[in-house]
Amino acid sequence: MPSDIASYRLENIIITSINGAKGGAKAIFSKDGAGLNINFKFEMSAQMQVLFATTDIARNEAISEANSKILPIEIQNYDQIMLKQIPAGKLAKNNIKAGAPIRQNNILSPKDVLRGDELIVEIRDGGVSVQTTGIATTDANIGDVIEIRMGSTRQKAQITAKNKAVIK
Repeated sequence: MPSDIASYRLENIIITSINGAKGGAKAIFSKDGAGLNINFKFEMSAQMQVLFATTDIARNEAISEANSKILPIEIQNYDQIMLKQIPAGKLAKNNIKAGAPIRQNNILSPKDVLRGDELIVEIRDGGVSVQTTGIATTDANIGDVIEIRMGSTRQKAQITAKNKAVIK
């Protein structure tokens, strides 16, 4: 390195390699029309804030401040599906052990209709519409088509609201 490096102008730094927290780079300097390249190695340390389970979280249990906390994690241990905040109104898709990071694939939204819920069922045929009641045979969200039990018969119906379905 030249003894007068302070008189050079830094033009650019180019990352030439990276592997986890370690890497290599090239610094490009100029002075009076002449160029100078300096290759160097680096190691970085950084942290991300990630959501962790503070207690065991059971399947279908709501994720909340009572069972989770945002804690730092080394960036090389971070993956993009880790959550960075408590998800409002979400449930655990599977059991999550205390101390484990909570990932996007560990959560789900609660269903709008649960198996066994009583629904108002509208039966439409042309210009005629009749309403009756039925029982959902499976969990579902608005827009899903499921079987509805009405007495001794079953019909496929589309869920249109939290307590309504339509048979067309």
